[in-house]
Amino acid sequence: MGILFSKKTKEHKETEEEKEERIKKEEHCGIGKLFKEKELMECIETMKKTLEEWSGYSKPTIIFDSDEMEYKELGDKVKGRSHLYFINISNDGTVFGYYCNECIKKIDQTIIFQTNTNFIFRLVNPKDVNDSPRRWYFDLRPEHEDYVDCIKIYENDEHTVYEVNFCGFKIAKKGTNLSYYDHIEECHSPKGIDNDRINYYKDEWTKSNEHFDTERVIVVEMQ
Repeated sequence: MGILFSKKTKEHKETEEEKEERIKKEEHCGIGKLFKEKELMECIETMKKTLEEWSGYSKPTIIFDSDEMEYKELGDKVKGRSHLYFINISNDGTVFGYYCNECIKKIDQTIIFQTNTNFIFRLVNPKDVNDSPRRWYFDLRPEHEDYVDCIKIYENDEHTVYEVNFCGFKIAKKGTNLSYYDHIEECHSPKGIDNDRINYYKDEWTKSNEHFDTERVIVVEMQ
């Protein structure tokens, strides 16, 4: 009886926003696996739409890959370049990093930025494969006057490869288990997100300061 007299359910028409969200999820579900299997070009192609959208540039070129190069080569590869995605793959499958829109002018010195065009991002969340890519911008607020948006590339450090911001993250060499997130949400927040949605961007990943191992570091230049 319930079936015979039930009202016909109206078919939901997908909105443009829902369609974009669905496509992003479908594109990014397998990225962590691809990175680990070294299918790098396929992976970059999969991420291309997001990389283009976030940076405003359409041509990605891989200029550094720790699977193929020595860590000490990173400085030479990025010095004098801008529009760079520093992409890290952690041992738990998280794919995250830092987009540096500004020119990397120095190595082994902290470079401070004032433009607020750089951001921290996460492409793959292993705890939720359907989670969409997210990005966090440095907060330019009075209470953060002691914090700065910055990056430092280490050329000859025994363990550290590079680090981002004073409440960002540090990346150490594979096998050291010395990489860590430094309470990202304390001085970063999503750009253009309403207050009622802000909690969606806060999770254990941004709060954690536990050490982990970084399996791979990739730098993509956008042109």
